[in-house]
Amino acid sequence: MSSSTWPFNATIECFDTQSNVTRVVEYLESRLKNKRLPRVSGIIGPETAVLGVPVATIASKHGIPCILSVMNAFQNGEVKRPRELNTTFLIEPPAVYQFRTLLDTYIANGVHTIVAVAQFDPYNRYNINTCFGATELAKTRGVNVISEITYNASSTSQDVLDIVYKLKNELKPDAVIWCDWASCALPDNIVTYNPLPQFKKANYLPKALSLLDCVDEAGVSDLDKQGLFQFVSAGQFVNEKLSGPDYTEEANPYSSYFRPSLAKQDLTVSPSCMSPMLFKLILRYMCNPI
Repeated sequence: MSSSTWPFNATIECFDTQSNVTRVVEYLESRLKNKRLPRVSGIIGPETAVLGVPVATIASKHGIPCILSVMNAFQNGEVKRPRELNTTFLIEPPAVYQFRTLLDTYIANGVHTIVAVAQFDPYNRYNINTCFGATELAKTRGVNVISEITYNASSTSQDVLDIVYKLKNELKPDAVIWCDWASCALPDNIVTYNPLPQFKKANYLPKALSLLDCVDEAGVSDLDKQGLFQFVSAGQFVNEKLSGPDYTEEANPYSSYFRPSLAKQDLTVSPSCMSPMLFKLILRYMCNPI
Protein backbone atom coordinates (compact mmCIF):
# COMPACT_ATOMS: atom_id res chain seq x y z
CA MET A 1 0.00 0.00 0.00
CA SER A 2 2.95 2.34 0.56
CA SER A 3 4.44 1.78 -2.89
CA SER A 4 3.54 4.30 -5.57
CA THR A 5 4.76 1.88 -8.23
CA TRP A 6 2.45 -0.92 -7.10
CA PRO A 7 -0.87 0.42 -5.86
CA PHE A 8 -2.69 -2.22 -3.85
CA ASN A 9 -6.40 -2.65 -4.43
CA ALA A 10 -7.76 -5.96 -3.22
CA THR A 11 -11.12 -7.40 -2.33
CA ILE A 12 -11.07 -9.93 0.53
CA GLU A 13 -13.77 -12.56 0.82
CA CYS A 14 -14.14 -14.47 4.09
CA PHE A 15 -15.66 -17.93 4.30
CA ASP A 16 -16.32 -20.04 7.41
CA THR A 17 -15.08 -23.57 6.76
CA GLN A 18 -16.88 -24.93 9.85
CA SER A 19 -14.05 -27.50 9.91
CA ASN A 20 -15.89 -29.38 7.18
CA VAL A 21 -13.77 -30.74 4.31
CA THR A 22 -16.72 -31.30 1.97
CA ARG A 23 -17.99 -27.78 2.57
CA VAL A 24 -14.54 -26.32 1.84
CA VAL A 25 -14.02 -28.28 -1.38
CA GLU A 26 -17.51 -27.63 -2.77
CA TYR A 27 -17.31 -23.92 -1.99
CA LEU A 28 -13.88 -23.41 -3.52
CA GLU A 29 -14.64 -25.36 -6.69
CA SER A 30 -17.85 -23.39 -7.14
CA ARG A 31 -16.24 -20.03 -6.36
CA LEU A 32 -13.27 -20.48 -8.69
CA LYS A 33 -15.53 -21.46 -11.60
CA ASN A 34 -17.89 -18.53 -11.08
CA LYS A 35 -17.25 -16.08 -13.95
CA ARG A 36 -19.69 -13.47 -12.63
CA LEU A 37 -17.60 -12.72 -9.54
CA PRO A 38 -14.08 -11.21 -9.46
CA ARG A 39 -11.27 -13.62 -10.27
CA VAL A 40 -9.60 -15.15 -7.22
CA SER A 41 -5.89 -14.35 -7.26
CA GLY A 42 -4.89 -15.90 -3.95
CA ILE A 43 -6.15 -18.09 -1.13
CA ILE A 44 -5.43 -17.90 2.59
CA GLY A 45 -6.36 -21.39 3.68
CA PRO A 46 -7.55 -22.97 6.91
CA GLU A 47 -5.40 -24.55 9.62
CA THR A 48 -4.48 -28.26 9.82
CA ALA A 49 -3.60 -30.67 7.05
CA VAL A 50 -7.12 -32.16 7.03
CA LEU A 51 -8.53 -28.93 5.62
CA GLY A 52 -5.35 -27.42 4.23
CA VAL A 53 -4.32 -30.16 1.80
CA PRO A 54 -7.67 -30.17 -0.09
CA VAL A 55 -7.45 -26.37 -0.36
CA ALA A 56 -3.85 -26.55 -1.55
CA THR A 57 -4.75 -29.22 -4.10
CA ILE A 58 -7.47 -27.02 -5.59
CA ALA A 59 -5.17 -23.99 -5.59
CA SER A 60 -2.50 -26.03 -7.39
CA LYS A 61 -4.97 -27.23 -10.00
CA HIS A 62 -5.96 -23.62 -10.76
CA GLY A 63 -2.44 -22.23 -10.50
CA ILE A 64 -3.33 -19.95 -7.60
CA PRO A 65 -0.92 -19.13 -4.74
CA CYS A 66 -2.14 -20.37 -1.39
CA ILE A 67 -1.01 -19.53 2.16
CA LEU A 68 -1.47 -22.19 4.84
CA SER A 69 -0.64 -22.11 8.54
CA VAL A 70 -0.13 -24.83 11.16
CA MET A 71 0.46 -27.54 8.60
CA ASN A 72 3.26 -30.03 8.17
CA ALA A 73 4.70 -30.06 4.65
CA PHE A 74 5.90 -33.63 5.08
CA GLN A 75 2.77 -35.76 5.03
CA ASN A 76 2.76 -39.50 5.78
CA GLY A 77 6.33 -39.43 7.02
CA GLU A 78 7.80 -38.62 3.60
CA VAL A 79 10.42 -35.88 3.76
CA LYS A 80 9.59 -34.28 0.43
CA ARG A 81 7.22 -31.59 -0.77
CA PRO A 82 4.04 -33.15 -2.18
CA ARG A 83 3.01 -32.11 -5.68
CA GLU A 84 -0.32 -30.72 -4.45
CA LEU A 85 1.58 -28.08 -2.46
CA ASN A 86 3.48 -26.69 -5.45
CA THR A 87 1.68 -23.31 -5.29
CA THR A 88 1.43 -23.21 -1.50
CA PHE A 89 3.40 -21.15 0.98
CA LEU A 90 3.62 -22.62 4.48
CA ILE A 91 4.01 -19.81 6.99
CA GLU A 92 4.86 -22.16 9.85
CA PRO A 93 7.36 -25.01 9.63
CA PRO A 94 6.81 -28.68 10.44
CA ALA A 95 5.74 -29.04 14.06
CA VAL A 96 8.95 -30.78 15.10
CA TYR A 97 10.87 -27.54 14.45
CA GLN A 98 9.24 -26.08 17.55
CA PHE A 99 11.46 -28.35 19.63
CA ARG A 100 14.66 -28.26 17.57
CA THR A 101 16.37 -25.48 19.50
CA LEU A 102 14.87 -26.74 22.73
CA LEU A 103 16.61 -30.09 22.18
CA ASP A 104 19.89 -28.29 21.51
CA THR A 105 19.54 -26.53 24.85
CA TYR A 106 18.62 -29.69 26.71
CA ILE A 107 21.58 -31.58 25.27
CA ALA A 108 23.95 -28.74 26.11
CA ASN A 109 22.74 -29.01 29.72
CA GLY A 110 23.28 -32.72 30.07
CA VAL A 111 20.01 -34.35 29.05
CA HIS A 112 20.64 -38.01 28.25
CA THR A 113 17.13 -39.48 28.46
CA ILE A 114 13.76 -38.23 27.17
CA VAL A 115 10.17 -39.45 27.34
CA ALA A 116 7.47 -38.01 25.06
CA VAL A 117 3.78 -38.05 25.98
CA ALA A 118 1.15 -37.14 23.38
CA GLN A 119 -2.62 -37.04 23.28
CA PHE A 120 -3.69 -39.12 20.28
CA ASP A 121 -6.34 -37.74 17.93
CA PRO A 122 -7.14 -39.89 14.86
CA TYR A 123 -8.24 -36.77 12.96
CA ASN A 124 -5.34 -34.49 13.83
CA ARG A 125 -1.75 -35.68 14.16
CA TYR A 126 -0.42 -32.35 15.42
CA ASN A 127 0.36 -33.67 18.92
CA ILE A 128 1.86 -36.93 17.64
CA ASN A 129 3.90 -35.26 14.90
CA THR A 130 5.30 -32.71 17.33
CA CYS A 131 6.19 -34.99 20.24
CA PHE A 132 7.35 -38.04 18.35
CA GLY A 133 9.00 -35.94 15.66
CA ALA A 134 11.02 -34.38 18.48
CA THR A 135 12.02 -37.82 19.79
CA GLU A 136 13.10 -38.93 16.31
CA LEU A 137 15.26 -35.84 16.15
CA ALA A 138 16.57 -36.53 19.66
CA LYS A 139 17.68 -40.01 18.60
CA THR A 140 19.83 -38.53 15.85
CA ARG A 141 21.49 -36.33 18.51
CA GLY A 142 22.43 -39.30 20.67
CA VAL A 143 19.69 -38.87 23.27
CA ASN A 144 18.14 -42.06 24.66
CA VAL A 145 14.37 -42.02 24.07
CA ILE A 146 13.11 -44.23 26.88
CA SER A 147 9.45 -44.27 25.89
CA GLU A 148 6.75 -42.71 23.73
CA ILE A 149 3.40 -42.66 25.55
CA THR A 150 -0.08 -41.82 24.25
CA TYR A 151 -3.50 -41.29 25.76
CA ASN A 152 -6.79 -40.47 24.01
CA ALA A 153 -10.16 -38.76 24.35
CA SER A 154 -11.53 -41.59 26.49
CA SER A 155 -8.74 -41.20 29.04
CA THR A 156 -9.37 -39.68 32.46
CA SER A 157 -7.42 -37.44 34.80
CA GLN A 158 -6.50 -40.62 36.68
CA ASP A 159 -4.95 -41.98 33.48
CA VAL A 160 -2.86 -38.82 33.22
CA LEU A 161 -1.84 -39.18 36.86
CA ASP A 162 -0.85 -42.81 36.20
CA ILE A 163 1.42 -41.62 33.40
CA VAL A 164 3.04 -39.10 35.75
CA TYR A 165 3.64 -41.82 38.35
CA LYS A 166 5.15 -44.03 35.66
CA LEU A 167 7.53 -41.21 34.77
CA LYS A 168 8.41 -40.71 38.44
CA ASN A 169 8.75 -44.28 39.64
CA GLU A 170 9.69 -46.31 36.58
CA LEU A 171 11.08 -44.35 33.62
CA LYS A 172 12.80 -41.49 35.49
CA PRO A 173 13.81 -39.45 32.39
CA ASP A 174 15.91 -36.31 32.42
CA ALA A 175 13.35 -34.47 30.29
CA VAL A 176 9.68 -34.90 29.42
CA ILE A 177 8.05 -33.44 26.32
CA TRP A 178 4.25 -33.39 26.71
CA CYS A 179 2.12 -32.62 23.64
CA ASP A 180 -1.59 -31.87 23.99
CA TRP A 181 -2.53 -28.41 22.74
CA ALA A 182 -6.16 -28.81 23.85
CA SER A 183 -5.14 -29.40 27.47
CA CYS A 184 -4.31 -25.70 27.63
CA ALA A 185 -6.89 -24.31 25.22
CA LEU A 186 -10.24 -26.07 25.79
CA PRO A 187 -11.94 -25.83 29.22
CA ASP A 188 -13.01 -29.48 29.50
CA ASN A 189 -9.60 -30.69 28.36
CA ILE A 190 -7.84 -28.41 30.82
CA VAL A 191 -9.78 -29.97 33.68
CA THR A 192 -9.28 -33.54 32.47
CA TYR A 193 -5.93 -33.66 30.69
CA ASN A 194 -3.67 -30.83 31.79
CA PRO A 195 -0.73 -32.63 33.39
CA LEU A 196 0.51 -29.88 35.72
CA PRO A 197 -1.97 -30.58 38.58
CA GLN A 198 -1.04 -34.25 38.29
CA PHE A 199 2.68 -33.48 38.50
CA LYS A 200 1.88 -31.47 41.63
CA LYS A 201 -0.21 -34.29 43.09
CA ALA A 202 2.61 -36.76 42.47
CA ASN A 203 5.13 -34.29 43.92
CA TYR A 204 7.36 -34.89 40.92
CA LEU A 205 9.13 -32.93 38.22
CA PRO A 206 11.78 -34.10 35.77
CA LYS A 207 14.85 -31.97 35.23
CA ALA A 208 13.05 -30.36 32.32
CA LEU A 209 9.37 -30.38 31.37
CA SER A 210 8.15 -28.94 28.08
CA LEU A 211 4.51 -28.43 27.10
CA LEU A 212 3.11 -27.73 23.63
CA ASP A 213 1.26 -24.46 22.90
CA CYS A 214 0.54 -23.98 26.59
CA VAL A 215 2.41 -21.06 28.11
CA ASP A 216 0.48 -17.79 27.83
CA GLU A 217 -2.83 -19.52 27.03
CA ALA A 218 -5.62 -17.63 28.79
CA GLY A 219 -7.44 -20.81 29.77
CA VAL A 220 -4.66 -21.95 32.10
CA SER A 221 -4.17 -18.62 33.88
CA ASP A 222 -5.39 -20.17 37.16
CA LEU A 223 -2.70 -22.85 36.91
CA ASP A 224 -0.18 -20.10 36.25
CA LYS A 225 -1.33 -18.24 39.37
CA GLN A 226 -0.73 -21.43 41.37
CA GLY A 227 2.89 -21.34 40.24
CA LEU A 228 2.60 -24.57 38.27
CA PHE A 229 4.30 -23.08 35.21
CA GLN A 230 7.41 -22.12 37.14
CA PHE A 231 9.26 -25.20 35.90
CA VAL A 232 7.82 -25.42 32.38
CA SER A 233 9.67 -24.66 29.18
CA ALA A 234 7.90 -24.48 25.85
CA GLY A 235 8.35 -25.02 22.16
CA GLN A 236 5.54 -22.91 20.79
CA PHE A 237 4.36 -20.14 18.47
CA VAL A 238 2.15 -18.21 20.89
CA ASN A 239 4.81 -16.28 22.75
CA GLU A 240 5.40 -12.62 23.53
CA LYS A 241 9.11 -13.02 22.78
CA LEU A 242 8.67 -14.96 19.56
CA SER A 243 10.99 -13.78 16.80
CA GLY A 244 11.08 -16.80 14.49
CA PRO A 245 9.84 -20.34 13.96
CA ASP A 246 12.15 -21.96 16.51
CA TYR A 247 11.87 -22.25 20.27
CA THR A 248 11.90 -18.96 22.13
CA GLU A 249 12.00 -19.01 25.91
CA GLU A 250 8.76 -17.96 27.54
CA ALA A 251 8.34 -15.53 30.43
CA ASN A 252 9.16 -18.25 32.96
CA PRO A 253 12.75 -19.50 32.74
CA TYR A 254 13.75 -23.15 32.44
CA SER A 255 13.34 -25.48 35.38
CA SER A 256 15.75 -24.87 38.26
CA TYR A 257 18.14 -27.37 36.69
CA PHE A 258 18.30 -25.53 33.36
CA ARG A 259 17.73 -21.98 34.51
CA PRO A 260 20.40 -19.58 33.19
CA SER A 261 23.01 -18.68 35.78
CA LEU A 262 21.93 -15.03 35.93
CA ALA A 263 18.41 -16.05 36.90
CA LYS A 264 19.78 -17.88 39.93
CA GLN A 265 21.31 -14.72 41.36
CA ASP A 266 19.38 -12.61 43.85
CA LEU A 267 18.57 -9.12 42.55
CA THR A 268 19.46 -6.48 45.12
CA VAL A 269 19.17 -2.71 44.96
CA SER A 270 20.98 -0.29 47.27
CA PRO A 271 19.19 3.04 47.93
CA SER A 272 22.43 4.75 48.89
CA CYS A 273 23.53 5.21 45.28
CA MET A 274 20.31 6.71 43.89
CA SER A 275 17.60 9.17 44.74
CA PRO A 276 14.70 8.04 46.95
CA MET A 277 12.23 8.74 44.12
CA LEU A 278 14.17 6.54 41.67
CA PHE A 279 14.42 3.82 44.31
CA LYS A 280 10.63 3.88 44.79
CA LEU A 281 10.09 3.66 41.04
CA ILE A 282 12.39 0.64 40.81
CA LEU A 283 10.62 -1.08 43.69
CA ARG A 284 7.26 -0.39 42.06
CA TYR A 285 8.49 -1.93 38.80
CA MET A 286 9.92 -4.97 40.57
CA CYS A 287 6.61 -5.60 42.31
CA ASN A 288 4.49 -4.83 39.24
CA PRO A 289 6.61 -5.63 36.16
CA ILE A 290 5.30 -4.52 32.82
